[in-house]
Amino acid sequence: MQRRSGAGAGVRILVVDDVPSVRAFLQLALAEQGYEVHLADDGHQALERARSVRPHLILMDWVMPRMHGGDVLRALRGDPQLRSIPVVLMTGSVGVDEIVATYGVRWVLEKPFGLHDLLATVEMALAAAVEQA
Repeated sequence: MQRRSGAGAGVRILVVDDVPSVRAFLQLALAEQGYEVHLADDGHQALERARSVRPHLILMDWVMPRMHGGDVLRALRGDPQLRSIPVVLMTGSVGVDEIVATYGVRWVLEKPFGLHDLLATVEMALAAAVEQA
């Protein structure tokens, strides 16, 4: 799934991961597609940035220090201004089916994932968000 450079212009994506190399990879890959990328390295920063940036999509790691992905999801879903933002969960954890069932996550990228899977999942999540709006 290759976009023309700049095709994601105006679309804000918040990337949340505690591993600097993962954040750097995602920032580069998404920026090359024209997305406006914002970064957070833990759940607390994710909530702050989500409130200030109002992203169209959040790509979030599941296992993070200070605030677990499930806690962030609960906080997002409990906030009327943030609850409709689609979240793509990135995880290397076992029990993905249980996470999906418990937290109602629609999109999961199982680590390690490649560029094609990343871009395809981002496109699906953004398209679904547009359909719901």
